[in-house]
Amino acid sequence: MIEEAEKQAEEDRQNASAIQPKILEGIAFLERLKGASKEARERLKEQTEQVETFLKVHMNHGVPVVRRAAWTAILEFELTRPVESRVELEALLSDLVKRNFLQETPKGDLQAYGKLYQVHPESQFGNLEKVWVKTLLRDLVGKIKEGFLAGTTLTIEELFDGLPGECAVEVPPEKVTQNGQPLWLKGGVLRVKSDGEYIVPEDAMGGIEAAIQQARELKIGLQLQSLKRTNPPFIKGLEPTKGNKIRLLWYLLQRAKRLDEERRFQCRFQLCLSSTRRKKSPQTTKRAQNRFNAVSSYVSLLRDVGPHYVPHYVSMPFPAMSLFYPSTS
Repeated sequence: MIEEAEKQAEEDRQNASAIQPKILEGIAFLERLKGASKEARERLKEQTEQVETFLKVHMNHGVPVVRRAAWTAILEFELTRPVESRVELEALLSDLVKRNFLQETPKGDLQAYGKLYQVHPESQFGNLEKVWVKTLLRDLVGKIKEGFLAGTTLTIEELFDGLPGECAVEVPPEKVTQNGQPLWLKGGVLRVKSDGEYIVPEDAMGGIEAAIQQARELKIGLQLQSLKRTNPPFIKGLEPTKGNKIRLLWYLLQRAKRLDEERRFQCRFQLCLSSTRRKKSPQTTKRAQNRFNAVSSYVSLLRDVGPHYVPHYVSMPFPAMSLFYPSTS
């Protein structure tokens, strides 16, 4: 009995492998048909119906391995197509949900731009296929991020120093208190362009994307010199909406700068600590680690409340650590 089932299973696997190229051919035909003229589509109506029926039959095939092969071919086609932006990818995912290939659900294991999805249960996918789809989606999101960062020439240090060019920076989420209640400000990746004196927002990804899009529509920008001051700029006579977006841009860049400084400090100190471990006694290494922990706490305070709002009685621990952490004044 088992031997017979294994024989039939092998036949099913062969049928599934044979059907995938035909599925891809059918999908490609329907994709090309979208760009055809009305008259051409009318001439191909019968052939179109045959292809659609063929796809539907195999997507609902009674043999699970054949059904999975059909779903695999379709999802591979959809999730490897050229997508240039987040907007295009979100539209693609929305279309896949509408066509019942994906489901948007809080329990989904596929994640993109704050939303969770899962492959429709009708696919009869197992863990292996689900991991494969997850990898495809992750790679697609990664390619969009690479495109987002392409062409940027400046580090955030160079941006603050006044060099012209484009810069992409990570803006961390930040915890603040409003009306006595804790509130998290959204973060993301921000792309800006500078001519050496004036900074304008170009694009953003993540939680800050909508706000930056509004800032672009308002055509606002920020004077580079304002970043060297301790407070955001207030421009007299400017309409409040534009003024708010200018100050938002100022705060986002300041948060990105603090994050960059913290990372550089931690990197340099870890290098120093590694050297200490090689050359010094365990007691010396422990003292160095304690200093690192103390300074890290101080840096976290800077990130949470801003370097210019730290109470005067909170001083930088171990002044010697200024060798590793740049001044915030």
